[in-house]
Amino acid sequence: MPDNIPNVQLRAWRNEHQLTRADMADRINATPTGIAERLACDEERIRRWEAGEVSWPHTSYRRALTQLTGLQPEALGFRQNRRGQGRLIEATTIVPMDALRAEADLYGTMELAQQLQASDVGTGTLEALAEAVDLLCRAYPVVPAATLRDRTQKRLAQITRLLSGRITLDQHRELLVITGWLTALLGCVHYDLGEREEAETARRTAYEMGRQVGHGELMGWAYEMYAWFALVEGRYEDVVTAARMG
Repeated sequence: MPDNIPNVQLRAWRNEHQLTRADMADRINATPTGIAERLACDEERIRRWEAGEVSWPHTSYRRALTQLTGLQPEALGFRQNRRGQGRLIEATTIVPMDALRAEADLYGTMELAQQLQASDVGTGTLEALAEAVDLLCRAYPVVPAATLRDRTQKRLAQITRLLSGRITLDQHRELLVITGWLTALLGCVHYDLGEREEAETARRTAYEMGRQVGHGELMGWAYEMYAWFALVEGRYEDVVTAARMG
């Protein structure tokens, strides 16, 4: 998975003000700095900021953001790159713990109830849920297994409630994929805790969700988990079989 941590604060500000990315880009361009500097902010630039692909925008954009929001860049979730620190080091030592906190912030600011429109899944909710799952996966290397298991089970319960609500067929498919990845993560955590029966049940469930929606990557990951389980347990022929099928 990529090393970027989504900018939860910026997304939360935009959602709070009920702006699309295109709307926010237009407002940035209309600020005094935007006009004076002839900024050409667009939807893609906002997406990159929110995805964490850009952690510290150019000076002109930071000034325009402050004029638009009344907040300093740091309060909007931006941070300066640390000199002398490689990206790999940052990804392995800082990102996972930040990821768990960011995931909690993301759920705290999504406010799903305020996003209800024609269905129980409002605009931006699916994207935010997918980002939350990615953040939990990033936290896997360093967060205690029991802590991650409890957090993952809580998120699964929340998404299950959405699956039983008013959603379209496309939203149902996307929620199944998100649930599948969460279930796969839960299976890994169960196995780390020595809960092998629960781990295998979660793995099979993740595979079945991937099969239902034709998601090859999720199905392949379920086979990878089976190969891992078999390797640890010394079932080497099963390792080869699972790897080939995956």
